[in-house]
Amino acid sequence: MNVAFDAHCHFYESDLPQGVGGVITNAAQYTDWAKVINVADSCGGIYGAIGIHPWYVQDIPDNWGQLLESHLINNPDLMVGEIGLDKNRPDTEKQIAIFIQQMHIANKTKRGVHVHCVGMWPTMRQILTEHDFSSVPFILFHRYSGASGDIAWLIKKCNAYFSYRAIDSTGKIRAIPVDRLLVESDSSSPEQCTEWTAGMAQACGVPPDTFINNAKRMIKNGQII
Repeated sequence: MNVAFDAHCHFYESDLPQGVGGVITNAAQYTDWAKVINVADSCGGIYGAIGIHPWYVQDIPDNWGQLLESHLINNPDLMVGEIGLDKNRPDTEKQIAIFIQQMHIANKTKRGVHVHCVGMWPTMRQILTEHDFSSVPFILFHRYSGASGDIAWLIKKCNAYFSYRAIDSTGKIRAIPVDRLLVESDSSSPEQCTEWTAGMAQACGVPPDTFINNAKRMIKNGQII
C-alpha cells in the first residue's frame, strides 16, 4: 500500500521505494537537469523540477535562462525548482537576480515552483509583492521557516503549499492548514517519508493519506496530471 508522497526530494533512481506512491524530485545544480528529466520520464509517479539552487549560482552557463525555458517548453510536466534565497551563502544580489529571473520563467511557462528560503523572508515577501507571478499555479515552500503570520498571505498570493519532515518543528507544522501540508525527505531517500507521514499524521490528528492527497491536489492545480 502506498502511504507516502515525497513532495520535495533529490531522488534520481528509476523505481519508487515500497510504500511511496509518488515523488517530486528537484535539481539543485545546472548539471542535475538532465538527470531529473530522465528519471521523471522513466517511472510513473516521479515528477521533476529543474532550476538553480541559491547555493549554486556561481557555476552556470551564460545562457542558463534560455536553456531552462527551452527544457520547460520541451517537457510540459516539469516544474521549476529548487530555487530561492539563502543568507548563509555569498552573492546575495546574484541570488536575488537569478531567483527573480527563474520566477519569471516559471510564470511565462505556467509551472509550479519549489522554493528554498533561509533567513531572507522579508526579501522573499518583497519580491513576491512587487513582481507579477500570477501565472505560476502554485509555490511549494519547502521547510518553511518564515513568520506564521505570513502563511495565510502566501496561500492567497501564491496558492502556497508547505512541506516538512516529521522531525521538523511541530509548532510550525500546526500553524499550517492541514490541506496545505505535505511531507518531504529533502534527500535522495524517499522511503523515509513512510515513517514521517505516520508521525505527521499523528501530530496533526489526520489520516496518513491526507498528505498524499494534498500532494496530488497540488500537482493537479499545476496542471501536471
